[in-house]
Amino acid sequence: MKLILLLIWVVGNILGAGPQLGPYQDIVPLVSNRADVEKKLGKPNFEYGLYDFENERVDIMYSTTPCSGGYRGSYRVPSDTVIRIDIAPKKNLHLSELRLDLGSYKKTTDSNSARTFYRNDEGLTVVVFEGTGTDYEKVLGISYGPTSRVMKEFECSPSPKGTQIPLQSTVDADGDCPSGHIEVDEGNCTNSQCTLKGFVSGWSPTLKPIFKWTVSDGSIRSGQGTWSITIDTRRVTSKVITVTLGVTGKGLPKACEIEERYELRTGVR
Repeated sequence: MKLILLLIWVVGNILGAGPQLGPYQDIVPLVSNRADVEKKLGKPNFEYGLYDFENERVDIMYSTTPCSGGYRGSYRVPSDTVIRIDIAPKKNLHLSELRLDLGSYKKTTDSNSARTFYRNDEGLTVVVFEGTGTDYEKVLGISYGPTSRVMKEFECSPSPKGTQIPLQSTVDADGDCPSGHIEVDEGNCTNSQCTLKGFVSGWSPTLKPIFKWTVSDGSIRSGQGTWSITIDTRRVTSKVITVTLGVTGKGLPKACEIEERYELRTGVR
């Protein structure tokens, strides 16, 4: 898909400036679901569940358990509902080329990373580089999420004090972080081995995740350092294997590092 078509679709759809274009048509945050996306785009064609197109990479975030932790970005919607679309241009694109009415955007600058975030009430966030030279106001990412009105309608209540809050998105202007979870590939679990997969939502396509797995029993047969591992369970003596997935990345704040645990029942009596 051509980047310019995607940008016309995003900006035109949100600002009412023209018809929707391209295969993203009708994919609406908090309305559309994974089946709607894959019907139009097919399954992700790049690592970490991203879509890799000619001029951009796209990360489509989905909900997991409704109101799981109550963090900002957790909503009262069914699992696999689209939460947000994050776009990372591959080619140089500058803010002026988007022809936005910046008077309707809230501007936030992060001086530590030389990034500025422009966000409006219609769900559009544009991240630009505030460096010098030809890269000044270069577009680093575009995020399309729910409108402020829809967000208030479906957003979950804040977590009670002391509750562990899941992490959210790296592209967010407020410094939220990505979230991760682990799933068992039941079709690849036998008496001697089992395969588990890690998933990360809200990870900026410009950052590369670094995976580290540990297990409390058995051993990792293959996949260490990747999004999927196979565990050797032949000599397991525990009823439950605790599988831990740690995710870090260059440029990711330490407070945003992910640690997820999964209890895998082994059948040992």
